[in-house]
Amino acid sequence: MELKKLAEMAHENAKGKGFWQGEKNFLESLMLVTSELGECCEAYRKDDWSEVKEELADVMIRVMDMSEFFGINIEEEVMKKMEFNKTRPYKHNKKM
Repeated sequence: MELKKLAEMAHENAKGKGFWQGEKNFLESLMLVTSELGECCEAYRKDDWSEVKEELADVMIRVMDMSEFFGINIEEEVMKKMEFNKTRPYKHNKKM
């Protein structure tokens, strides 16, 4: 399935569950992604790989959802960035 379609599905589900009611802003949306990353970190610290996978999925769902809300074609942007990354030097010329 295309990433764009998954983003649309994630956003429609979030809207249907009431997550886009009221005023929303970009920074608040980024913090929701950050909170999912924190939950993933905690799952890793507990060595709970089932939960790690679930939280990583939540990160992706949040990113796709917010990209739809803010009118960003995440599939197009990911593809552009991947093409650009092919042109970058090994480890971006950094030691570590």
